[in-house]
Amino acid sequence: MKKNKILILAFIVTLVALVTGCDNKSEKQPFPEVNDENCAFQAVKAMPQDQQQEFSSMCLRRGSYKSSPKKEW
Repeated sequence: MKKNKILILAFIVTLVALVTGCDNKSEKQPFPEVNDENCAFQAVKAMPQDQQQEFSSMCLRRGSYKSSPKKEW
């Protein structure tokens, strides 16, 4: 009887340890401000690889939209 209680307790402790270790989702770090300094090649290269692409596209789209003058050919 005592052996069964110890075995059940060991099973529960092992199960709890395994379940708590399963949450390995890493938190996404917020992007830094989009400016000339942060959009430099070295600054983007130092970012985590999964965020480089998205931040680079944000750097390309910064600033105001200026339409080109209409040309008549």
